[in-house]
Amino acid sequence: MTSRFLIAVLPDEAYAERAARTFEALHEAGAIVLYGMALVASDPDGCLFLRSPAAPGPLGSASRVLAELFVQLGSPSRKPGWPPGSSPACLDTLTEFASLGLDFDLIEAASAAMSGASVAVVAEIGEHWLGPVDAALAQLGGIIIRRFGSDTALQRTIEEIEALDMELQALEQELDRLGESATKTIVNRAKATRGRLLIASQRAEGMRTRLEQETEAKLAILIAQQERVGAQLDAKVEQETRIGEGIMQLQAEARQRSAMLARSIALAREALGPAGPEHAGNG
Repeated sequence: MTSRFLIAVLPDEAYAERAARTFEALHEAGAIVLYGMALVASDPDGCLFLRSPAAPGPLGSASRVLAELFVQLGSPSRKPGWPPGSSPACLDTLTEFASLGLDFDLIEAASAAMSGASVAVVAEIGEHWLGPVDAALAQLGGIIIRRFGSDTALQRTIEEIEALDMELQALEQELDRLGESATKTIVNRAKATRGRLLIASQRAEGMRTRLEQETEAKLAILIAQQERVGAQLDAKVEQETRIGEGIMQLQAEARQRSAMLARSIALAREALGPAGPEHAGNG
């Protein structure tokens, strides 16, 4: 049960509030798992603003980032030169957005669907069944745009560490071969490569920490949902089973990602050696 990022555009605020309550009700019933949700509305000039922010914490971060970028890039005045944004706040949000493994087409499609009094529900969900969300939002006149996140940022970081490790090994072999005759250019390039490798390693460590925090929080929600559904008198075995399958899938995917990051972090640490943090990037 992979998480999906979803923007549902509703005709107005009342419908959006009903849609938000529908998401919460479907979560309580065990049909979906709701990890985070925010509402984005439009002012009379068509500029978007955050109507209801996502909850804080590791589970609110993904929907918060998506909602904030939707506001920053989805307004009509922002469309020329897509994707725009050079302010520090926008650049920070773009960096966080990239870590979700999403493309801008999600925001473009949602922005195109917004008009007049439209209000959008921005959410990260997992669907134990694929039908309930579509059926409920269709009754409210909602337009649904879904996308899966990917491991693009994680894979890019791992590949960068591997490439920098190979480059650093080659440069250090060249320095050993040349000895005192090594040029300043090669020495400085080796130092710069060490610095880049240290930064990539720190980024991987941050990814692994965030992965652990997010997985722990998601598991807590899923386990609580499974226990709640199991305690219901009219609970269906299949419903509880699907939630259990979602828990196992989440754990398996998290273990795989964590192991990949751990290997890359270990590779970087070995390459940097005990003097890495002190000397990386000097000169």
